[in-house]
Amino acid sequence: MELVPQGGTDARRSPARTWQAVRPEAAAKLSDARLQFHHAAMFGTAAGISFLEPRPDDSQTNLEWVAALGGLFSRVIPAKKSFRIGARPSNLALLIVSEANQPIEEYKLHGRTITDATDWVRSRIKTLGVDPARYTLRRNFEIPRHDVAIGESFNARETDRFDELSRWFANASLL
Repeated sequence: MELVPQGGTDARRSPARTWQAVRPEAAAKLSDARLQFHHAAMFGTAAGISFLEPRPDDSQTNLEWVAALGGLFSRVIPAKKSFRIGARPSNLALLIVSEANQPIEEYKLHGRTITDATDWVRSRIKTLGVDPARYTLRRNFEIPRHDVAIGESFNARETDRFDELSRWFANASLL
């Protein structure tokens, strides 16, 4: 079964901003992809924790789905060259983008560890004008456990599952 929106489509709208057909029967197989993506998304959350003023509601840690990039991104981090950090499920990658959401760098996570990715982020944000030593993945909340949190590599071999997950997030953003 496919979930498809009712009504006409507007050919002028970007595919990233229109409802995407999903396969509900695939939902039961998305758990591992979802958990890995959750851990990947924490790199964006870490940007808020590391560089933004703490707020009573923790909103400095929130993430926004950016349809044009197909991923969850941090708030803008003020710097010599302001930036955002995010994660895209469709190819399980980290992205650093400009304040205007223009890609600066991309890092595919498949076969890499959280430590590898943290080192990559730190090396890239230094060139944007922030102190990379301030970038931390420490947080005051728990997320669901996955082996990537204890040193295992990300595994994005099941690309169809990550693509499906991306469609679910894109649709949720539309709602």
